[in-house]
Amino acid sequence: MIFNIVILILCFDAVFSIRNNIRLRKSIKLIEQDVKEINSFKNSLYKSANSSLNIAVRINRVFNDATKTVENTKKIENECQKIYEQLKKDI
Repeated sequence: MIFNIVILILCFDAVFSIRNNIRLRKSIKLIEQDVKEINSFKNSLYKSANSSLNIAVRINRVFNDATKTVENTKKIENECQKIYEQLKKDI
């Protein structure tokens, strides 16, 4: 009789262990899926950040080019002014 009760208890324990293992497996699969989604989102953020950085670099280059153009224009304007002043003196 005690032997049957022990076997019955062991059977119930085995059934509950199997159920818990199934729940754990489902939980692990859900966690793995969440990790994949997080990694995908992280990769999207990296791509977005890289795109933003590339745009910022391009804007900076254009700004630097525009600054150089303004500086060169001022130099040319000064040279033209000198030539104009020289021509005024010569006339």
